[in-house]
Amino acid sequence: MLATIVTAGGIVFIGATQDEKFHAYDKTTGKLLWQHKLPAGGYATPCTYSAKGRQYVVIAAG
Repeated sequence: MLATIVTAGGIVFIGATQDEKFHAYDKTTGKLLWQHKLPAGGYATPCTYSAKGRQYVVIAAG
């Protein structure tokens, strides 16, 4: 299962990977922009929300 979301700014977040990392890619170029090792597998679809003018991306890991 490949769980992804795409932000309005064109960033693709992928959380359900075998390396247990959370990845962010540029939608246009496919370039890896960021990755972070999760404390456990992120086998879920990421979610995004905004609060007080900031946008956040979260994923359940367990």
